[in-house]
Amino acid sequence: MKVARTPNQALAHLNGIYLHPEELSRFGARYARVGNRVYAVYASELVQVGYVAMNHQQRAAGSFVLDADVSLQPWPLELGVPLESITFQVSRYGEGTPIHARSQHLAAGVSRQLTSSVPQILTVQQQILLRLSPDVEAPQLQLVFQVLHLQPDVEFGRITPETRIQFTLPDGPASVILDHVVGDDRARSLFHAEVDFSQLGIGGLDAEFNRIFRRAFASRVCSPEIVRQMGIHHVRGMLLYGPPGCGKTLLARQIGRMLNSVEPKIVNGPEILDKYVGGSEQKVRELFAEAEADQRRLQDRSPLHIIILDELDAICRQRGSTSDSTGVHDSIVNQLLSKIDGVESLDNIILIGMTNRKDMIDDALLRPGRLELHIEIGLPDEPGRLQILNIHTRAMRENRRLSEEAIAHLSELAARTKNYSGAELEGLVKNAASYAFNRTVDLEGGKVRMRDMSGLRVEWPDLLRAQEETVPAFGICTEELDAMKSNIIDYGSAFRTLRDAALHVATQLRDSTHTASATILLSGDHGTGKTALAAHMASLCNYPFVRIVTADAWIGLSEQSKCQRMAQVFRDSFRSPLSIILLDDLERLIEYSGVGMRYSNAMLQTLLVMLRKRPPQGHKLLVIGTTSCSSAMTELELSDAFSMHMEVEMLDAEGVASVMAEMDVPEALRREVRAPIGIKNLILQIELAQK
Repeated sequence: MKVARTPNQALAHLNGIYLHPEELSRFGARYARVGNRVYAVYASELVQVGYVAMNHQQRAAGSFVLDADVSLQPWPLELGVPLESITFQVSRYGEGTPIHARSQHLAAGVSRQLTSSVPQILTVQQQILLRLSPDVEAPQLQLVFQVLHLQPDVEFGRITPETRIQFTLPDGPASVILDHVVGDDRARSLFHAEVDFSQLGIGGLDAEFNRIFRRAFASRVCSPEIVRQMGIHHVRGMLLYGPPGCGKTLLARQIGRMLNSVEPKIVNGPEILDKYVGGSEQKVRELFAEAEADQRRLQDRSPLHIIILDELDAICRQRGSTSDSTGVHDSIVNQLLSKIDGVESLDNIILIGMTNRKDMIDDALLRPGRLELHIEIGLPDEPGRLQILNIHTRAMRENRRLSEEAIAHLSELAARTKNYSGAELEGLVKNAASYAFNRTVDLEGGKVRMRDMSGLRVEWPDLLRAQEETVPAFGICTEELDAMKSNIIDYGSAFRTLRDAALHVATQLRDSTHTASATILLSGDHGTGKTALAAHMASLCNYPFVRIVTADAWIGLSEQSKCQRMAQVFRDSFRSPLSIILLDDLERLIEYSGVGMRYSNAMLQTLLVMLRKRPPQGHKLLVIGTTSCSSAMTELELSDAFSMHMEVEMLDAEGVASVMAEMDVPEALRREVRAPIGIKNLILQIELAQK
């Protein structure tokens, strides 16, 4: 073979050489002896056929020059004797590079890298280049380790997790020098050198991460001696909860990337379930096995282990709440509790659970000592939305694929996208890009022809059209609202009085520092336009969240399902700072029937509870209900749950005249209509007469 450089800096670390995959297949061995050194052999398509890629230390050890001929001999792993001890001399890689990690962190990092995937075989005077951070661009973490001593009578030794590792510096023992580092260096050993949320794709979560750092990581930055003197234990777990698409999974994954820890274990909740008896519990034990082994062996020097459990509610529901006879879910919860905070509790783990339904998680799992830190990842505010938009348009801006007008209006777009989640903002940017791509494509005669794409730009109108098409899950149900208020007509002072009163309540609620919710009940005979008026009120209030609850959407559902959906509508409204819920036709929602006074008591009780429930701090809720059976609602005490009652009456002569003038009805037809009449029936009669 001929000698070549390693193709990039990332491949220069560890004690390995690289061959083209075809060459490695013909070589047929995982280790090769080159001169008086043994190296692990890896495959890389970046290496040319006929060449072996070696880093600078490896070429210097064998006095190899580039393009020189070199011989590789297969080497069995069994010839490497498992080492009880090894001593490294640590030297700097790069001029002026500081060595800021403690000796115990060096030992853990070296052992982990040399035993994690392919065990390495070393001999005296052999040099290896390692980096103790996933960040390739952090040169201060790249160190050269030269083997000074192996245990007696060993020529080639293999590092195992049980090998005792010692270090020295050229001017003295590493354990003496490195243990006098101040606390700031310990912080740098826990976190990577630089943490930039925008580079990690995290936007609008600064406050949440600050709280996570204070509770979960501030104590881990301090030395173990100080923590023991304080008499506390580290936070072992946290729960991230909130609506879908707001960044729970992203934040958990990026926490793993920011820390100098063992590679995080990421598990989706349902993956824990196993068809064999005891299999699910065994999978839970396997998640903690590596952390337990490190804590027994290294004690305070153990590296941090991160376990991420997504969809936690799938496996950790309240014990006794499931109806199956296997008891698997209860056993999983019990196993997790014993591992996190059992008899032999672990201090070298961070368990991060994620769920959309915090209320379903077993209470014992949420107490202090377990998943004690609860962080709600909610909908981003306006500055957070601007951060997210800047993140997802960064590549466009850097490559000049976003127009100057669009860049200048990003803050306006952030203001327009109320109640958009991070995922929905990303979808908005993708949608806008599709308009730009579409302008470069011609469809002629069924053939696709591409235009010149050098001038491709995402323009401000593209973002506006994308914003109109991207409907947020916690936004306004525009189509339903427009359909309900399609026949709205200003029929006079009575209409304006009702409308202005509702707007006054909405404005007062928005500005109030004491009131968190308000409820309005519109009552009146059938056909008086209560539903259209309620929809019109909701649209004029300019609240970012509007939900309409109608009985026809729940036809065929069981009583329990209806109650759950009603409660979910209210829970969803609590996600938004300002929300409106429109409960149309209350008598139908509770399945009221005047014959025998029959109704759904479960649905009635759900409404009574949710209408009186106070929204979380910082959230405001306006509920508008309509009914045509006000007397029945009073008997059922449902009217008492509404703080304001408004009567929508039949049209009088003045109202009829106003409607006819608005609809431009001929004079002959106007004399045939008699008041009082409901506006709904009036419009129907006018339309039938005109046809």
